[in-house]
Amino acid sequence: MNGEMKNQLFSAQVNKYKNCLEARLFRENIDPAVYTQLIESIHKNLEPLWRFLKLKQTLLGLKMMKYDDIYASAVNRLTKNILTKKPAISFWKP
Repeated sequence: MNGEMKNQLFSAQVNKYKNCLEARLFRENIDPAVYTQLIESIHKNLEPLWRFLKLKQTLLGLKMMKYDDIYASAVNRLTKNILTKKPAISFWKP
């Protein structure tokens, strides 16, 4: 891995880029500021994702959440008709 990093740095310097990121994004015509903003936005918004995963873990009754559990349904059955948005069953009635 260290060798690959040195190779990327050498390539960026030879081609007169400011850094490896700029060299890598140049081919796709992406401004490094856009990439940096994307990473910052992701880091700022991880908390809602973690809350969702914790809620899903609780709904599924799991002690430990695994990667495959992300795709599991957290509800037992459909409670609304998707087309009409009316209750499909009287789930909410006592």
